[in-house]
Amino acid sequence: MNDLNQRAQPCIMIVDDQQINILALKLILKRIGIEENNIIQANSGQEALQLLEDNKNIKIIFMDIEMPVINGFQATQLIKNRKQKQSVKEQQQIINIIAYTSLNDDETILKCKDAGMDYYLEKPCSLNSVSSVIQNYYFI
Repeated sequence: MNDLNQRAQPCIMIVDDQQINILALKLILKRIGIEENNIIQANSGQEALQLLEDNKNIKIIFMDIEMPVINGFQATQLIKNRKQKQSVKEQQQIINIIAYTSLNDDETILKCKDAGMDYYLEKPCSLNSVSSVIQNYYFI
């Protein structure tokens, strides 16, 4: 991903209640050239919402589905609904939400789309699939 070295890197959030999944995705992101200081992690949908308040630079969120308190579907809907209530300038900040889950049935994929997720990525994911997501959703 040569473009990452020539352009400002995206700020990426990983939301998952399982630390091993966060570490695995973080390793892939670092291998494709994302610097660690551009990766934010949250252990729940609720924590992700709080971190989004403090960090307006987040461009891509890898969102797990099954989490306690606020699951990935609910967190996505809250993020998308919050964007609709923002000012025109704030709405220009595009945040792409990628479902990052081990659930791979048709119903889950449809629920991801209905919740407002932009793409679906099944765990475990490959370096190539993550790289494609970064290319498609950041270098548009």
